[in-house]
Amino acid sequence: MDQAAASRSRSRILTEIDPHSEWIRGDEFDTLILDVTGFSKDHLKVQVEPSGSLRISGERAVNGGAGGQHWLGFLKRFDLPPGAAARDATAIKVQLDKGVLYVQLARALSKHRQAVLNVVIAVVLLWLVAFSGIKPSSGLTKNK
Repeated sequence: MDQAAASRSRSRILTEIDPHSEWIRGDEFDTLILDVTGFSKDHLKVQVEPSGSLRISGERAVNGGAGGQHWLGFLKRFDLPPGAAARDATAIKVQLDKGVLYVQLARALSKHRQAVLNVVIAVVLLWLVAFSGIKPSSGLTKNK
């Protein structure tokens, strides 16, 4: 790091903020709503930690000036709700809309729902195997 960059990093003032957050529980999804007014998607980071908690952080210069000395930032950790399937990256959807960050977590299927799904899949597979030998319709010709 050059001397000018080191001087800028030493003189930077970071003000910690605590954005309001709320969990909305659903049957198939749990959604975390976080008020991040003033932050853009480039200022925010959403991660699932190895411990299974959700980590959301943000940092931005006050008044949008990248070389500014005054910055706002936050770091929040959330315990994932029971049954959240968030360890799978495809089970998480993140959206920023008008200063509100929505983090949607798919819920893992209950054991009962998983058993029903397995039975339905087995029946469909059996049906496909049983009817895969259907003869072609009379409109098709056979090579001799």
